[in-house]
Amino acid sequence: MKQMYNTLQDRLFLACILLCTISAWPSRAAFTAHGTQPGQVRNLRVTDTTEPERHRYWLSLHTSDDIVSTILVGYMDGTTIGADPGYDCMGFSTSVFYTLLGTDAYIIQGRPLPFTGDDVIPLGYKAAQAGSFTLSIPDADGLFEAQDILVRDKLDGTLHNVSEAPYTFTSNAGIFNDRFEVLYADMATASVLSAGTDNTLARVQVCLAHGTLSIQSPKNIATVNLYDTSGRLLTSRSHVNAPTVAIEAGWTKQVLIVQAVALDGSTVTRKVIQ
Repeated sequence: MKQMYNTLQDRLFLACILLCTISAWPSRAAFTAHGTQPGQVRNLRVTDTTEPERHRYWLSLHTSDDIVSTILVGYMDGTTIGADPGYDCMGFSTSVFYTLLGTDAYIIQGRPLPFTGDDVIPLGYKAAQAGSFTLSIPDADGLFEAQDILVRDKLDGTLHNVSEAPYTFTSNAGIFNDRFEVLYADMATASVLSAGTDNTLARVQVCLAHGTLSIQSPKNIATVNLYDTSGRLLTSRSHVNAPTVAIEAGWTKQVLIVQAVALDGSTVTRKVIQ
């Protein structure tokens, strides 16, 4: 595999691909390690420094008991919309979050270039017990640094922009392979729950001063959720039933993502620096 991998995520991506390649073609997988003793590999040398075109994002599922499962979707040359040995990596029996190709689960899925906004990625997950779950984007590169990534919750039709803020939902225990799918901005409609789809929502004000986070909205607020940039839910205030709410922000200095849900179900997100 003649590519250069420098970051930790790149190395993890490469390691999983190597495992998948060995599994798919055990007789063809051969690697040269330099400066090693038998049974000890200290340095895997990669000679071609040409950087391939690739556009990737990592999508994480956080459970209420702090288990995090992350998948990778990448658009690059050499891949198809089907299964691609050496690029795609199937899920394991312990995988709780995955993309779907037909009925098969994948934790890494390669998609072909050029990228088109009408692509759809089905998602599946396993819930060991009923509870609250959160979907978030911990990292992205290439065009996905600017491209919106949307998740559709088929249970109620919600279309949420996870590039802007995490999406929290509740679920019963079980295996769910037909509830969620990833869409892109070209598929977005007025049902996307974000500021700008409603002039009223655009007037929502969020202010952080003297350790207190204040939210003022033209609509009565039902719920307020606060996240960090990794998608971890810091606190939630429900049953507000008022146009204003104040929350004590007792966290260290960081970027906070504020998600306010109105009584009519419309949602607005804001980023603030504590």
